[in-house]
Amino acid sequence: MLRIDQRSPFLAACYRHYDVCCAAFATACNLRSRTDLPVEENARRQAALIAELDRRGLCWMPGESRDANGLWRESSVLVLGLSRRDTLLLAEQADQYAVVHAGDDAVPRLRACAAMAKAGLS
Repeated sequence: MLRIDQRSPFLAACYRHYDVCCAAFATACNLRSRTDLPVEENARRQAALIAELDRRGLCWMPGESRDANGLWRESSVLVLGLSRRDTLLLAEQADQYAVVHAGDDAVPRLRACAAMAKAGLS
């Protein structure tokens, strides 16, 4: 389990095992933080994200994002070895307002995307 702003021993172990120093936790679901998209649309968007990761030859693992109360959840992926810059570009391609990136300290941090600023939400 990854928690924002808390070092992840799991992530640190993944870094060692896969010889990487960064990672992203991303989704293509619920573009621009909308929660009214049909399940089929979210599934299509997530499948397109996974196809893009595979096309790029990136190492990824399936995951799930959820709120602390368990009221909201969405399919996500942990992408190993993805730089902060490439993480933001990938999230912007998926029309997301924010994405999670962890640097070499294995601390996941929420990063705002350009779309958020354009929407006046940052």
